[in-house]
Amino acid sequence: MATHRTRFAATFWTALGAAWLSTTGLAGAFVIAPVVARATRELPGAVAPLLLASLAAAAIWGYGLLQLAHWAANPAARRLLHAEQRHAEQAGAARVPWAATTASGAPRVVVVAPVADDFRPDVLRRTLAQTVPVHCAILDDSRDPGVRSAVDDFAVETGAQVIRRRDRRAYKAGNLNHALPLLLPDADFLVIVDSDSEIPEDYVERALPHFTDAGVGAVQGRPWARSGATPFAHELRGLLGGLLAATQASHAVAGLSPFLGRGGMFSTACLRRLGGFPERVFEDVSMSIALRQHGFRTVYLDNVVCAEDYPVDYRAFRVQYGKHAEGCAELLRERRLLRGLPIAERLDVRTALAMPLVLTLAGVTLLVANLALTVLGAGALQLGVPLPVLAAVGLGAAAPLLPEVLRLIRAGRPIRAARFAAVSGALYATMLVLGAARTLRVLRGSRGRFRVTPKTSAPTRLGTALRMLRAEWAVAAVACVLATVLGGVFAPLMPLLLPAVAGTAFALWPQHPPRRVTRVRVARAQPHVGATS
Repeated sequence: MATHRTRFAATFWTALGAAWLSTTGLAGAFVIAPVVARATRELPGAVAPLLLASLAAAAIWGYGLLQLAHWAANPAARRLLHAEQRHAEQAGAARVPWAATTASGAPRVVVVAPVADDFRPDVLRRTLAQTVPVHCAILDDSRDPGVRSAVDDFAVETGAQVIRRRDRRAYKAGNLNHALPLLLPDADFLVIVDSDSEIPEDYVERALPHFTDAGVGAVQGRPWARSGATPFAHELRGLLGGLLAATQASHAVAGLSPFLGRGGMFSTACLRRLGGFPERVFEDVSMSIALRQHGFRTVYLDNVVCAEDYPVDYRAFRVQYGKHAEGCAELLRERRLLRGLPIAERLDVRTALAMPLVLTLAGVTLLVANLALTVLGAGALQLGVPLPVLAAVGLGAAAPLLPEVLRLIRAGRPIRAARFAAVSGALYATMLVLGAARTLRVLRGSRGRFRVTPKTSAPTRLGTALRMLRAEWAVAAVACVLATVLGGVFAPLMPLLLPAVAGTAFALWPQHPPRRVTRVRVARAQPHVGATS
């Protein structure tokens, strides 16, 4: 199986590199070069912004091509993962009777639930209903007396262990590390879940056989978002589930098989050797890297679907996105972060971490270059850039949305697909200023800050929305001033208004319950069959 993975990874990255170099090379030779030559003769001042715009377009196209390549390779990767899973389950069941029985002598499995004023007893109760015996430990960082009381009541009802600490140092990773000395002596395996994440009833039974291989340190299920209790979550949940379902298996085979922060099961032998969880904003990515550097690997169970909530509203999404941008930037600063990893895994991690930065810088560069070209009276179309090239750049930027769009179209819901594309595209456009600010703050030397994503939604007043988006409105004001100073050149500055205007609309989106709410099915999965949701 290892040989198949190596061949898959080599083929993937070689084909991706060749595709990007050939397409950008052809575009440069037959499209950009003639346009630059024309600009040099007729409008020399347009050459520099045109070259900047071309570099930004090439970066955006590279990002899109990476997503499309993982999407195309995902079916083959899933077949390989399922073959490995079938082999591991058969071998594990033959070697260890506790892999499929609840007889005495079974390993002690503890479900570990870190919470911080966001306790969900209903979700945790369903998670604990496993087909093999499990124990529960709630790592309670809550400050709300009502939440602490609810945790205590749940512990009395279920026998769960409650572990609290005096501060919230290092947030989730610190919470886990504080509890490990209390959990590791008596546990064989730990299952990490978030307050809103729910694992299938046969998750532990399906995961245990993989640990008969001493090289396996962790097993990870595939997240899928519930429809949610708000219109925001209901409308946009496909951004999580659709993309992961379409690309994550390919990432796991062609690159670094991930721990995603929830829905992951660890052997305590592995955790003892690692010394706990890296105390960073991206503790999940850091943990995935640390596992490999210590000689362990993570098994990704693509057909074991774990349910979770999508951010309940725009405020929660901004918190999550900002944390993601800071986490990526923090890890990118560490030059020796990936030492010892195979080249395919280094490529996978580096590209994944760099994408938020690349898209932010490329987006800003395109806006500035387009403004300069318009002021000079030389927009892209006036200079003769073909529409297919512009469309390819747009396709690159929209690539993460395409799996869910096509899924909805295949399901016979084209109007819903169009609405999803428009709303999700506008949502990501509103993150341009936030992403740039958070990324640059960390790259200048600040530490990434862990922020707890709000789990409840409340009506947002206009004043609150404007304060939340004050940076975006400041950029919009600058755009309006520039348009006035430049003599009414307003069209190229319109994208600078979008984060403020659309962001305010998202913030004020009424959060009454949607008419139709569906739950992700997390009942017992069928072995070796790709999960459908």
